[in-house]
Amino acid sequence: MSEFWVYENWTLHKAVLHRGECGACKHGRGQHGGGETKNGGWHGPYSSADAARSDAPIRTTSLKRDCGLCMV
Repeated sequence: MSEFWVYENWTLHKAVLHRGECGACKHGRGQHGGGETKNGGWHGPYSSADAARSDAPIRTTSLKRDCGLCMV
């Protein structure tokens, strides 16, 4: 069963939904394994994509899009 994460980039004012196993997400650790940075952070895990879309506490934007790598 997949888990879902939302990455919120505070600088670019965007949020992207990922599956936990996505190479860009890595279960909330991100591409470089550090998790939160000065530009953004991860929200999750969520048990479904719908829960992540509706429950992630996005602060800087209402824009949420699906990852073009793992959510296709």
